[in-house]
Amino acid sequence: MNNLWRTKGYYAHREFYEPDELDILSAIPDARNTLYWNPSVVTDEKGEATLSFYCSDIYTKFIGQAEGVDGAGLLGTQKCEFRVTRR
Repeated sequence: MNNLWRTKGYYAHREFYEPDELDILSAIPDARNTLYWNPSVVTDEKGEATLSFYCSDIYTKFIGQAEGVDGAGLLGTQKCEFRVTRR
């Protein structure tokens, strides 16, 4: 309206909530849809890294996506799918 633009501010660093062991034991359901976010994962010399995170209480399929850049500036991306189910 009236040719006005609203933009979001720039976040230099943002931390996403990650539950700890006490949060997992809570009776309140965990309904997060972003399970893990880390913009600075460093891989080993083989280009591999191991990540661990707690899943939410939403019983559904999740899509994991990794994006990165190597020392030469080449970009890469990979997706995976996993399902959270009740035992």
